[in-house]
Amino acid sequence: MHIAICDDNVADRKHLERLLSREADKKAGTSDNIFVESFGCKDQFLQNPLKYNIVFMDMCSQPGLVEEIFKALEPTGFCAPVVLYSGNFPLLILLILICITYS
Repeated sequence: MHIAICDDNVADRKHLERLLSREADKKAGTSDNIFVESFGCKDQFLQNPLKYNIVFMDMCSQPGLVEEIFKALEPTGFCAPVVLYSGNFPLLILLILICITYS
């Protein structure tokens, strides 16, 4: 499984990377290998997004950035799940409301 972390906050990105790397270490040597890559900007992630099975995303440094990423992914045929999360509590509430609205 290939996992991408897209987070514009270095501390949050490294924290999630460490958590997922610990799980990857537990699965090392099995058929369920986990590969984790992290990105701090959209351009790095968008170079090769199709290889990821799941994406964790918290890109809130500038308004509309997540929407830009989704628009760039649409023509590529990208279909992996994207988990939107945020350390910013008001933004987290907004993301939950958006998910409820579109589900």
